[in-house]
Amino acid sequence: MTEQEFLTALARALTRREDLLRSTLRPQLLELLLRIRALLLQSFAPTASAPLRSFLYSQLRPQILALIQPFSNTYYTALITTLPEVHTELRTIIAPYFNIPTTSLTTPTLEALITGATVLNRSARALLAPSPTGISPLTLQMERLLDTSILAAILRDEPTDRLTSLLFTTTSSGPTIRKGTVSNAWVERLRATNSALLWSLVPPVQTEAASLADRTPTAWRWNAILDPRTCPICFPLNDTTAPTPAEFPQGPPPLHPFCRCVPIPVYS
Repeated sequence: MTEQEFLTALARALTRREDLLRSTLRPQLLELLLRIRALLLQSFAPTASAPLRSFLYSQLRPQILALIQPFSNTYYTALITTLPEVHTELRTIIAPYFNIPTTSLTTPTLEALITGATVLNRSARALLAPSPTGISPLTLQMERLLDTSILAAILRDEPTDRLTSLLFTTTSSGPTIRKGTVSNAWVERLRATNSALLWSLVPPVQTEAASLADRTPTAWRWNAILDPRTCPICFPLNDTTAPTPAEFPQGPPPLHPFCRCVPIPVYS
């Protein structure tokens, strides 16, 4: 397997898993938005002033959080199912590249995967598990994205029906996710989270495979996919080297949501 074949196989496998996870959550996401829309329509009179609606919205926050948290729990459950499957698939891709049997790579516990999968140095457990107050960080992130749209519309004194239309677009086939709505902002946040969590599983498997291979890497090279989407953080890191993936000054890739960088072993 060539380096390009290896990178292509990784990208295809992880992109497919990201898409599957997102599509699994889509119906629950739209149901959540319908519930929030009903809550807003029930609470806001059509002619209520902006100050009154702003006050009422602040009073609705506990109810909104209570609606979002079950979705975060559903995401967590879906992720718990996905992570072991992704790790198994990664082993079947990474082992041949290092010329070792797939069975020689360890199968981590679910707990190890939940704490090892990270986004911006925050583990899947820390991001999705409810805090002592019963609210997860992801729930708070989703609430802030909702606030951004709803409070801005309230300050513009938008009518209530216009305000609720910012949640999603309604078509003849039902609620639809469209750009510029809260639904799209939430989908993009989930997409970024999925990408970061799943790609973060790659470096540990590579490091283990390298330790079992006949040859020992003399260094690891940062591989960034160079195209118009390459971010200004990763572009200058391309082709830089470190003794191990963990010893890159910025930490091992991926560095951020949607990061497509992968450490590649270098042999002298």
